[in-house]
Amino acid sequence: MPRRKSALVPLAALTVVLAATGCGSGSDAGSLPVEDTAPDQPPPVSAAPTGAASSSPLPLPAHRAADGSDVSACGDGRCEVRVGPGTALPVPRRLDVTGLEVSSVSADRVGLTGQNLGNSSYGSCSGLYCHTSSSNGAFRVTLGPRSTVIENSLRVEVVAVEDGAAVLRLSPA
Repeated sequence: MPRRKSALVPLAALTVVLAATGCGSGSDAGSLPVEDTAPDQPPPVSAAPTGAASSSPLPLPAHRAADGSDVSACGDGRCEVRVGPGTALPVPRRLDVTGLEVSSVSADRVGLTGQNLGNSSYGSCSGLYCHTSSSNGAFRVTLGPRSTVIENSLRVEVVAVEDGAAVLRLSPA
């Protein structure tokens, strides 16, 4: 099998090619702005290589909770609410959890505390960040955005963390 040569194309040349392919359409709708960069200049500071690791979390888009900040909507075990530190969330006893409270909200984490009901407890964590601990039926959970914890029969998902508040989605597990 013949071996193909790989050609590296400078970013400036690629920009010119991409800009040229969008010309002549007769409409600017849907066109993306293209920055003009000379071959001997570094890319703008805001440009980051695709897939590069970032030292800070990406900003999350503003998210409106389906139930707003009405925590009474959680009384049936299903809700999506915007909460802050100190917010108590009512949960039906059938989900084997009581005393669920938002203990903290930081720039990218939400802390929850609660109490498992009954003689046994079950829990699991998944997502971008999840840490849980329990003692004598009481539990503490710290979650990041797009993370989920299950405590007994209650599922709590962090939809977003923004502006000192979090959007949580509660549902039966």
